[in-house]
Order: sequence, then C-alpha cells, then structure tokens
Amino acid sequence: MRWRLPWLAVLGAAVALLGGCGPAGVLGDVTVSAETVTPGAEGPAGAAVIGYQVRREALVSILFRDSAGREYPFRVDQPRAPGTYQAEFTGTYSPDPETRQRKVLPDGEYAVVVRARTPDGTVDERQARLRVTGADPTELAFEELTVTPDTFSPNGDADQDEAIIFYSLTRPPTRVDIFATDARGASYLLVSWSQPQSGAPSPDQRPRQRDSYVWDGTAAGRVLPDGTYVLHVVAQDRVGAVAEATKPVKIENGGTPRLELVDFQVKPTTVSLGGTVNVTFRVKNTGSVPVKTLGPPPGTPYRTDITFYCWVNPADRGSPLYYERGGVWRVGVMWTGAGLEYPARWGLLPDGTRVGFDPAERLKPPEQVDYRKLCTVTEWQAQTPVLGPGEEVVVTGTIQVNLRIREVTLWAGIEQGGVGFPVGQFKPQVVRVNY
Repeated sequence: MRWRLPWLAVLGAAVALLGGCGPAGVLGDVTVSAETVTPGAEGPAGAAVIGYQVRREALVSILFRDSAGREYPFRVDQPRAPGTYQAEFTGTYSPDPETRQRKVLPDGEYAVVVRARTPDGTVDERQARLRVTGADPTELAFEELTVTPDTFSPNGDADQDEAIIFYSLTRPPTRVDIFATDARGASYLLVSWSQPQSGAPSPDQRPRQRDSYVWDGTAAGRVLPDGTYVLHVVAQDRVGAVAEATKPVKIENGGTPRLELVDFQVKPTTVSLGGTVNVTFRVKNTGSVPVKTLGPPPGTPYRTDITFYCWVNPADRGSPLYYERGGVWRVGVMWTGAGLEYPARWGLLPDGTRVGFDPAERLKPPEQVDYRKLCTVTEWQAQTPVLGPGEEVVVTGTIQVNLRIREVTLWAGIEQGGVGFPVGQFKPQVVRVNY
C-alpha cells in the first residue's frame, strides 16, 4: 500500500484547492457591474464596479489577465476583514504597486481575477469577465523633465536664488503636483494645479501639457534646509492614468535674508533753506544669511533736488553708477514731496568708491546748479561688501534741504533690491525750514 501514498497526497492537495471554491472558501462570488468599459467615457460606460465577498481575514489582490496570460495589477495585497467589498475600475491599472504610476489598460478581453491569501497560507481565487474598448493608445508619460540649475542658493542675493522646473507630457493632464522629498523621506509640496469639477480654472491654476515652475527654495513659506532633495512631478489625466518623473536638486547656502532698522535720527530739526541735516541709521542683520550691499557708500552727501542716480559710471558716462540692482540691500530716506521712493540711499558698508559734490556747484540753489557737474566720482572700485548674520552697523549721511516748505517730514526705509522696501516709513521726523 506504500505506493499509493503520493497519490493520496496529490489528491488531498487538489481537494484543498477545490475546497477554496466551495462554500467554505475564502472568497465568495466575484461580480462585475458592466461587460464593457471605455476608459475616459462619460457616464456608466466609463466605469465598472468589481464586487467580491471575503469570508476570512486575508490579503486581497485584484488583477486583469489577458488572453496571452499577461497580468495587469489593479490592487495588490490589500488587507481585508470578512465582509463585502467593491472596487471601481475606470480603465487603469498599477504596473508597479511600489510607485504612483497608473496606466490605461489596452483594448481587449480580460479575466478579472480576485485572489485572497490568508495568514495560514491558504489561497483562493475567483474570476469574472470584462472587455475594454476605446482606450487611448497614447500613454500618459513624461517626454522631458529638467531642473535648471540643479544646485541653487535661495538666499535673496540674486545669484542663483531660483531653480526653473520644466516638464513636457505626451498628453494634457487634469492635475499636476510638484513636490520635493528629503533624505528622510519627508515630503514638501511646492505647487498643485488641478482642473476643477466644474467651471474654468484661473490661468495660474490650470494644469498644462508643458509648463514651467520657478522654485525659490521655499515650501509653505519657509526656505528648505541645505541638502539634496528629490524633485517629483506627478501628472494625472481625465482617465485616471498617473505618470511620475523625478530629478535630484541641491540647495546650498540657503536661508532668509532680513535687515532690521534699530534706530534713525535726523539732526538738527531746524535749518535755513539750503541748510544741511545729518541722518544716522543703526541697522542689524537679523536674517540667517549674509546680505550684499551697494553704494553710494556711507557718508555720501545728498541734496533734496537729486537722487542716487546722480553719480555717473566712469566707465560708461551714459549710465548711473548706482542703480536699483537685484539682491543688494541699502538704507534710504524719503521726504515730503519727493518724486522718487527713497531718493537718498546709502550702502551699509564702504564699497571702495568715493563720491561727492563738485565744490563749485554744491552750494548753488537748484535753479543755478549744473547737474552734469554736480555729482563727482573721485575713486571707483565697484566692490559688493556683505553684512553677516547678527552684525550691526551705523550708517551716516547728509541731506541739503532745498525745499521751500515750512515743515519737511523725513523717514527711513530699507531697500531690498528687486523686491521693494520691506521696512518703510520708519520713525518719521519733522524738520522746520526757515526762509
């Protein structure tokens, strides 16, 4: 009788497998609510509901098997307690369950396979039939993803402060998310564009097939710490297909620039017409990164009838030596009736340049002065010094008051080049003018 034992073992295994299909099996019947699904179609034609019953605790997978035996995962090892479940199929599957990617199932006839595996290793499998027709043969995929530059320094100095993210897709999306992940796996959303359920999105929210996003290194309003990140761009279309592309990007010397005006003084507070007031600023770098500065240097004299554009570049007589330049910081003074915001501006530190007034012109009233000769440059080095975090400086200057106004109000501000005046109307003070 010993030769019969292997046959008995095989018979027992077969009975166990067949038993899974009977009333005592892990799964009950599998149903599909429609015979045919057209991915992306409006209404009932665009979806089918897969129904199944789980009789014992199990990990459940759903897949589609074509006539050649190829399998397309839809759900993989989802824990399920005993009960009845439904899963809506709109035409996509998950080629790799470890990624976000979803692809459109090609046209064809499929077996809808529901497979369950219990903790003790019992496997049960049930099937139904489904046909897919009218699927778009163009796969949602990235044609291109670039990050330029791939290393940048978001610190407000106008030197590689931003990275430009560009992507191109094979077909229009209904949603695009861009986010970064760090070495710990933490995720930082940068932007999300999506097509609303109804109505038209605003132009800055509309997801496009090809688009760019300028990233300033921030997420939720804060500059991310220095380090290497993985940039993710995830796109979804109206069918539900999902494509993802990634690129590495590095942040170096990032941080938030910030200057604080500690004090501002104007003395004297009474002058004759044509008289001079002295202005004194105390400024502190309260940010996390050094800030660049640009002249005119501290101590530069001004008149109320000129601006910082007065001094001409010795190397290019048609261009001002000092102009509004992105990434540099200066202090300034505004006064009643000024035609330009903060016409008198000073750098925080000497820049190796000496500027001033022509002695013959400086005391002339506005109607007599030759402005082509008034502002002089006696030394020019064009340096760009920096003020480090925590450092504090005192900046001084003078302003000749040529305004026929009995009371002139002067106040201080801070210029952040390319941004504006993060500090303005600081400590207004009145100067009385006698004439």
